[in-house]
Amino acid sequence: MDRSPSITLETGLDLRQVTSTGSILHISQNEDDFLCTEPEENKFIPIDFTFGEPVNNFELFEKSLTAVDNNGYVKKKVLEEGGGLPFYEGQTVTVMFAGYWENELEPFDSTAVNKPMHVDLNDNGLLPGLQIAIKSMLVGETSVFLLSYKVMYGEMGIPPRIKPKSDCVFYLKAVKCIITPKEGAKYVPSGS
Repeated sequence: MDRSPSITLETGLDLRQVTSTGSILHISQNEDDFLCTEPEENKFIPIDFTFGEPVNNFELFEKSLTAVDNNGYVKKKVLEEGGGLPFYEGQTVTVMFAGYWENELEPFDSTAVNKPMHVDLNDNGLLPGLQIAIKSMLVGETSVFLLSYKVMYGEMGIPPRIKPKSDCVFYLKAVKCIITPKEGAKYVPSGS
């Protein structure tokens, strides 16, 4: 199997910006963006390492999941239990994720191993499906979600990368949670 480097977004897409002001893709040639260090053994791990696995048949997969919302647009299975209190607005949650289309081997979106995403639950620009999914988690939890296109990328999607009218699977790990600083989540240092 060819394991040539794939492109990993540092942060997810904010559809409000894409549809109103557009987006610019910056590609870094910095070696640190392709490799990260594992502190204990000082080994290198490729950035395109993702957790989760492809799902061949969403209809079969859905049978093992539980609805999180009233409409059944967000369905979940806990893979690793977390702890503490549920998340709420006023917190910033640090998450790692990998998103897959049905019957595709590679994720279409994921966080880098050394660059999790910081989500201010007050104002984050997340798609509604991801917002619902994250709010259903606890710190330390790893879960898999089946997300309807109705709460994700909609009927049009953003071709060619985001398929039109397509459900998707997201693996999410809630790494940590803090009370959002008054300055907002952008001031949360990475790795803390």
